Amino acid sequence: MWCGVAVLTLAVLAVTPAPAFAEWQLKPFAGVTFGGATDLVGDLDQAVPSVHPVAGANLAWLGNIFGAEGDVGYSFGFFEPHGNTANALVLNSHLTTFTGNVIVAMPRRLTEYTLRPYLVAGGGLMRASTNTKSQIFELANTFGAMDIGGGVTGFVSKNFGYTWDIRYFTNVNSAVDPGLSLVGTSGKLKFWRATMAMTFRN
Repeated sequence: MWCGVAVLTLAVLAVTPAPAFAEWQLKPFAGVTFGGATDLVGDLDQAVPSVHPVAGANLAWLGNIFGAEGDVGYSFGFFEPHGNTANALVLNSHLTTFTGNVIVAMPRRLTEYTLRPYLVAGGGLMRASTNTKSQIFELANTFGAMDIGGGVTGFVSKNFGYTWDIRYFTNVNSAVDPGLSLVGTSGKLKFWRATMAMTFRN
């Protein structure tokens, strides 16, 4: 279902003609994940709740109020502990998200010379991967995912600005393989993502 939402959103991006007040925005971003939680067996070091770096980009088409975007984020070390890692069980790991989202923004005419707030929601895919010392309880799995959040964008020139964004991600079909989660648990993987992006518009 959520993969279909992402595909539909990208299809809208590809075929929607741009009216005079619409714009394309490209946003390469960097930030952190935080507040995570999971009962997947791959989190051997219980590192998911920690803060981890994330980077990525999204491409958005935004009209006066409504728009759509495709978003890709990559968090390296997502299942790895910080500090003394000599006894860590996870050697390396990453988490990748790919989502298509609907955007609802403050009308452009009201925010041309100030910050423009917006809300986003949608779905897509989440890819989790770990390599462990024992080579057991490793993850290499793709889940359906959904996200919701918002942010603000401000432009310092006609074509360049900055965006501050926060989103909540969760998987939605975690029980595909019962061996991925602890007995009697849901197999959920969820976290928050906070980013800052350079924003380029046409």
